[in-house]
Formats: sequence, structure tokens, C-alpha cells
Amino acid sequence: QDEFLRFTANSTAKYKEIVKAINGGATWTDIKHQLTIADSQLSSLLKRLTDGGFIEKHDDIYSISDPLLQAMMK
Repeated sequence: QDEFLRFTANSTAKYKEIVKAINGGATWTDIKHQLTIADSQLSSLLKRLTDGGFIEKHDDIYSISDPLLQAMMK
């Protein structure tokens, strides 16, 4: 949780919106429908969140990989 807050502290609020949209599992299209964001920006932010270990993607479904972060987003 603290790591996620540090990761997003100097970044756009979109990270938090994306993680909230992903909670429980979501496709790229599901996330896109919940946010006002350009396709390229969404893809870039998802990649950063995945590379940072905060989310993961399996069979086109994004999910939160950290249980504490998942609980925080409820």
C-alpha cells in the first residue's frame, strides 16, 4: 500500500482510477469505458502498473496483484 502511494504520489490521479476500475478483474475495454483517457495513455499507464508489480494480466484480464492494495481499493 505505501509503495503504491509512493509510486503514484508524483503521477497522475489516473493510476488510482485505473486500479479502482481493475479491482475484481477487468479487460482493457472495461477499464477504458470507466475512464476518460486516451487509448495510448491508458496502455502506457497499464504497462507501468504491470511493470511495477501492482497489477497483472492473464488472458486479457487485468487484476490487482497485491492483496493489501486490492483491499484498499474496495
